[in-house]
Amino acid sequence: MKKFITVAALTLLAAGGTSTMAEAAKKVPVPTVTYTNNLSNPVIFAEGTGLTGFPTAEATGLRGPVESLTEVYPYNGINYYLQQTVNTWQADWRNGQPGGETVEVDWSDNIVRTTWSSASVIRVEVVMGKELTTPMNGYDMTYLFGEGIAEVWGTTGTKIPAGFPTVYSICARLTIQKLDGPNGNVVGTLYDSAIYDRFGVDGPTSAYAAEVNVPGKVIYGYNWDLAKFDMASIGLPTEPKSGWYRLSFSLDPVAAYSVTDASGVVRNYAVPRNTVLGSLNALDVPGTSVPEVVLYPPKLSSGEVSTLEIYVKPATGKK
Repeated sequence: MKKFITVAALTLLAAGGTSTMAEAAKKVPVPTVTYTNNLSNPVIFAEGTGLTGFPTAEATGLRGPVESLTEVYPYNGINYYLQQTVNTWQADWRNGQPGGETVEVDWSDNIVRTTWSSASVIRVEVVMGKELTTPMNGYDMTYLFGEGIAEVWGTTGTKIPAGFPTVYSICARLTIQKLDGPNGNVVGTLYDSAIYDRFGVDGPTSAYAAEVNVPGKVIYGYNWDLAKFDMASIGLPTEPKSGWYRLSFSLDPVAAYSVTDASGVVRNYAVPRNTVLGSLNALDVPGTSVPEVVLYPPKLSSGEVSTLEIYVKPATGKK
């Protein structure tokens, strides 16, 4: 999940655009309703189940699929259509192939290349992807301005061949465990949740989630609020929040859950895994030529588990 800037964005930067971030932000249309992000990079639903837990034949959970580009956003001489506005578009998607989808696992840069403190809110993102010999159709996306949740991205509406779709598995799980040292023993589990734990739950939930992010990719994300976490809640009142942690991204053998459909009928599902973790993103593997230092290289334990051990330093004045 490396941040990328398209050729169009590089052209804007090279041209020395004069709009400041603040000036540009004032020009962004403020919607009167809340819109989600459109899918710009293709996705494979490995188990044939969508983002909301229903079979994709009924509901993918994606916005669209009708293309409707009506609200233009001019930026440095180019017309864009922004995410989270009235505009809609949708890249291609398909279900997983019989026999399974073998994928690459990519942990976010802010996890493998950053040392956080015990007062941090750590964004944990993982993307699964697959290289194709025959590309699917996507949309060009350009990063315009902003940082973090305030990033603004847009498309010119141009469809492009995309040979590396993301892969969504309903069987994905995130586990965060405190260790007694590097490559150490587990002393406590802070978080353990699968994607399917959130289906059929009313109201807000802290369960693991998948989403379409602002660049238009389906990713897995979790906001690990270590600053507010109480170690006493897992029976370790004297354990410092600083130290070593093991993060595990894994795939359960079966996703078993219940979800209520639009007619009020509760439907029970038991979806077997159709995804295999086959490799790690090459830029995160030690020994490869990378422009940035990988502080915490991930490991691929098996076709079902990828782990990552990180060190969390003490916050100022805290342990």
